[in-house]
Amino acid sequence: MSNKIIIVAMLLCVISLSGCFRHVHTMGSGPHSNQTEEHHQWYALWGLVPLADEKDGGSLAGTTNCRITTEFKPLDCLINFFTGAVSIHRTTITIEK
Repeated sequence: MSNKIIIVAMLLCVISLSGCFRHVHTMGSGPHSNQTEEHHQWYALWGLVPLADEKDGGSLAGTTNCRITTEFKPLDCLINFFTGAVSIHRTTITIEK
């Protein structure tokens, strides 16, 4: 019986500790058009170690005037619910030009 309580407590911790956040960085004077790109970044050890080094950020990565938004979207939260037990998490990065 105590193993079930420990498992339930661990699941509640995983659910309650994964919060929603959004970081917005504006470079230069900000976006001037409606071009957007969306990328996904995977992390291990609860966000400490990036699993993929994205060398090419896409066609908008070299722009000087853009807005970069890093956030957990609802799909990210759903994926993180299942992969969080093994410390793997995903975030969404949106670049607007």
